[in-house]
Amino acid sequence: MYLEDLIEKKWKLDKDNSRGKLYCLMPEFNDHCYLHELCKNIDMKMYDDFEDALGIKLLPELKDFYKNYNGCRLFMSSINIFGLNYKDSFPLDFAINDFNGHASYNFTKDESKDIVIFGSVGDYHLWY
Repeated sequence: MYLEDLIEKKWKLDKDNSRGKLYCLMPEFNDHCYLHELCKNIDMKMYDDFEDALGIKLLPELKDFYKNYNGCRLFMSSINIFGLNYKDSFPLDFAINDFNGHASYNFTKDESKDIVIFGSVGDYHLWY
């Protein structure tokens, strides 16, 4: 996908694991901090079920993105696109960390079951 190609031109791939692809280790913060993370995609049937359950259709561009990734975190959370909450998926962790970093109220994974979080750019968030 174009996003992956763009990132790989500038930053080298550090890890490709069950989480997804991790780029540009930043050891000055800690040994687990990466500038970019692209989460592995999940079965598109989950997205179809999600649309059916809510009676909505995702934007075609967003659905196309989800065919390749179940979310991403770019430039250390300057840009986040969250995927569907799936087991202990990392997009949910991105969402919780992002929300808790910007809000006076902190929420947990248990409280997030009634919230669908699509992403954020800087201080702007798209929630449902």
